[in-house]
Amino acid sequence: MRSIPIYQVDAFTSRLFAGNPAAVMLLDRFLDDSLLRDIAAENNLAETAFLVPDRERYRLRWFTPTTEVPLCGHATLASAAVIMERLEPGRTEVIFESASGPLTVRRTQTGYAMNFPSRPSVPTTPPPNLAEALGAVPVEVLTDTFNYIAVLEDAQAVRALSARRSHHGGIRPPSPLPRAPRRALRLPVRARQHARSRLSCAPGVSLMF
Repeated sequence: MRSIPIYQVDAFTSRLFAGNPAAVMLLDRFLDDSLLRDIAAENNLAETAFLVPDRERYRLRWFTPTTEVPLCGHATLASAAVIMERLEPGRTEVIFESASGPLTVRRTQTGYAMNFPSRPSVPTTPPPNLAEALGAVPVEVLTDTFNYIAVLEDAQAVRALSARRSHHGGIRPPSPLPRAPRRALRLPVRARQHARSRLSCAPGVSLMF
């Protein structure tokens, strides 16, 4: 029975039990989407990063316990730390191929430096059920291709929100994530390894005022 190692990394911190935790798992190929979601749900962290070696680069996907996301900063840093501190200790740079394009992370004297893509937001038509899901009517709605951004009247309007999760499922991300066909593979998760390093993220709605 084959095992998948799990590295749990705390990003943005130099001490244990602090920062922003993410799970990182190295695969030889991506498993079926439903299985990746189940593994992320079992890990029960904000994000689980799945890595697949691809020549000199790595393909990278991020999953929350419920869905795949197009971009995640702390889980990308965590993945780079696992590669450069555990899998390939002599390496000083890694490029990830992701749904958001190539992402480069470099080792520096004090930690890691990461290049992220610019995603300017533009006005858009609000998706159905947005106001109902938020419990408020936005004064403007923007999109950055993968996410909606709801602009409210002021800070008090944001604090007064009581977003109803039961309505979130009816809001589709502006653009589906690109994906290729994959065969399902039932693979048990057995081994768990923890790596710590000195070192926000779901398709849906962000709030601004």
